[in-house]
Amino acid sequence: MNGRDRGTLLRRARLAAVLAIAGAALVAGYRIHAAGARYSENALVIFSLPRRVTSVNAYSWLSPSLIFTGEMITQQLMTAGVRREIEAAGGVADYQVALVNLYNQDYPDYSYPEATVAVSAASPAATGRTFRLITGKLTGLLAVSQRHAGTPRAGRITAEILGSGGPRPTRGSAKRSLAGLVILAAVLAASAWTFLGRIGRRPGRAAAAASPVRRT
Repeated sequence: MNGRDRGTLLRRARLAAVLAIAGAALVAGYRIHAAGARYSENALVIFSLPRRVTSVNAYSWLSPSLIFTGEMITQQLMTAGVRREIEAAGGVADYQVALVNLYNQDYPDYSYPEATVAVSAASPAATGRTFRLITGKLTGLLAVSQRHAGTPRAGRITAEILGSGGPRPTRGSAKRSLAGLVILAAVLAASAWTFLGRIGRRPGRAAAAASPVRRT
């Protein structure tokens, strides 16, 4: 194979590599676009002292009870049974409910009786409905557990749901993903083009180094 044929094959290999990278980027971009916009609704849940408790120092000795109650309720909401109930009632969106963890999963730090509710789905209607079902179930479980424990109504812990502004679109994340994908594809294509170009120059250098030098 002469140098011209080798150069032609090299150019074709470089072009094929670039086209393969561009094709993979187009497929990934189509999948991101096809996923469409998603909507989310989030809120903070604060487990509060009974209304009849008015002492200034009450929080210091009742806080562990608030945290324990909050943990119990959030764990119940994440069980398979409650998930089936929510789904059967029309709550088809993904959701997560958990106490606010100030450290990590291995060494959790639940210092405050606060929990987060996060719901997301492909439609605002599904997001909003699931959010209402989850928050309604939360307050319902809290009331039922205290009623079964014999706690009088005036002495029951309450849950305040704050920060919900309704379902909001989160499509901006898809746009950032597409932009990052384009940059990554460009970098990979340039790297492949340069790498294959270097490989194509090596045989010529090796042949030049191996050829004997004529002496006159």
